Amino acid sequence: MHIDKNQYQKYFEEKINLNFDKLNPYFDVDSDLFSGLNRLMNENYRCLMVEAYVASITISNHIIERLLKLALIYENSLGETEEIAIKAYNKFQGMAMKNTITNCWNRKLISNEEKSHLEKIINDVVRNGFSHASFENILGKTPTKIPMKMGDFKTQEIKDVEIDRRVMLTIAEVQLENFAKENAFEYYKYIFELIQRLENKIKPKEDKNGL
Repeated sequence: MHIDKNQYQKYFEEKINLNFDKLNPYFDVDSDLFSGLNRLMNENYRCLMVEAYVASITISNHIIERLLKLALIYENSLGETEEIAIKAYNKFQGMAMKNTITNCWNRKLISNEEKSHLEKIINDVVRNGFSHASFENILGKTPTKIPMKMGDFKTQEIKDVEIDRRVMLTIAEVQLENFAKENAFEYYKYIFELIQRLENKIKPKEDKNGL
């Protein structure tokens, strides 16, 4: 199917008109410490504007893992010597997500509630579910069988049936897309606010080199 340029322009214009007012307050990420994340947050913002929800969640997964690692690196290196800064970078840059969360909690960068949310929802459900395309990580708490109506053209009889998403995979795909639609913006807002909280908790130490 061919779509010309005018159709694309019309589509994007409609989405912008529909979503701009809701998204606009969350465009400007006010952070000096994490300013390197601005381009990714802006890319995520544009995904939400055109309702590319799965793409938004995928970017959010990358941003949040990168954010937590940056927080640990900065917490352990700001105002320190170059040797200590490199040591902090090497220690945290390749750390697994669960260990990153635990280290942030140990250093009081996140609360007990944030630790639980990051572990049980962000990591186990959203990040692992979308990164590994694991339907059941995301949909596991919803019934596998969906009640539907099935008609017989010959007898004109309509029956109540249950369709299992593990058999008809298009159902699982639709459910996953609906999950993304319902949660992508909330996920973006969560990261937007977490950036602010981490910015406020990480205070630059006095530079030991006097710079």
